[in-house]
Amino acid sequence: MHTDASLSTREDMKPQMILDYNSTKGGVDNLDKVTATYSCQRKTARWPLVIFYNIVDVSAYNAYVLWTAINQKWNAGKLYRRRLFLEELGKALVTPKIQMRAKPARSPAAAAVIEKVKISHDSVKLIKFADDTTLIGLISNNDESAYRREVDRLVSWCSGNNLELNAQKTVEMIVDFRKSTVPPPPPSVMDSPITSVESFRFLGTTITQDLKWEPTISSLIKKAQQRMYFLRQLRKAKLPAQMLVQFYTAIIESILTSSITVWFAGATVRDKQRLQRIVRSAEEVIGRSLPSLQDLQEAAVHQD
Repeated sequence: MHTDASLSTREDMKPQMILDYNSTKGGVDNLDKVTATYSCQRKTARWPLVIFYNIVDVSAYNAYVLWTAINQKWNAGKLYRRRLFLEELGKALVTPKIQMRAKPARSPAAAAVIEKVKISHDSVKLIKFADDTTLIGLISNNDESAYRREVDRLVSWCSGNNLELNAQKTVEMIVDFRKSTVPPPPPSVMDSPITSVESFRFLGTTITQDLKWEPTISSLIKKAQQRMYFLRQLRKAKLPAQMLVQFYTAIIESILTSSITVWFAGATVRDKQRLQRIVRSAEEVIGRSLPSLQDLQEAAVHQD
C-alpha cells in the first residue's frame, strides 16, 4: 500500500513511513480510547458492520467536539456532557423518521397501490404492517363468500405485483363462541390449504381463539423478570435513583406496557396482580414509587 521506500537519516535507518506513523499514532490511540467510553458497537462477525459501527462512533465524537467548541457554555460544568450530547443527537436523528412513519405514504404511486389493495366488502378488514398482512372477516349466517372472495383477490393482487405469499407461514384462526359448530374448510393460498391454528402472534401479541390474554401476559412477565436482574445489578453499582428510573422506564416498563391498550381491559384480576408485582419489585430496588399499570393504561388510552 505504501510506495515511498525512503529511509530516515537516523543511525538505524528506519523507513520514514514508520517514523511518521509513530509520531502520529498517539492521536489514533486517544481517539480509540474516547470512543470506547460511549460506543454503539455490538459483537458481530460481519466486517462491514464493524466498519459502520466505528464510523458512527468517530462521527459522533467529531460532532461533539465541534458542538462544544462552538457552544462552549452548553451544559458547562457537567462531567457527562458527551453522554447528554449523544442522547440529544440520537433523538434528533430519529425524530424526523418517527414523524414520517406516523403518516401514511402520500406519493401518487403509493396512493395508487393502497387504493388497488383496498377491501371492497364492509365485513372484511385488511391490516397491513411492513411485510405482515392480516385479513379479518366477519362471517354471518355461515356466509363466507365475501371473506373467501377477498382472500382470492389478495392472492391475485400479490401475484400480479410480483409479491410471493409464503403459504407455510400463512395461518387461519376462527373465533366462534357458539356451542355446536362445524369448522369450515380452510381457504387455499398458492394451491395449498391454510393451516388452522388455535392462536397466533400478531405484532408481538398472542391472540387466542377464546380471546384470553394469559399467554401474552405470561410472556411479558417472563421478559420483564429477566431484565429485573440488570436493574438489581445497576443498584449494586450504586447508580443514582434517577438513572435507575430511566432504565426501568426504557427497559422494563416498555415491555409491561407493550400493546397494553389491547389486552389490559380483558385481563383477569390475577394476571393484573402478577404484572403489578413486577412494578412493586422495581420500586423496592429503586427506592421510589413508580406509575401503576392502571395509570399507564389510562394514559395510553387518552394519548391514542
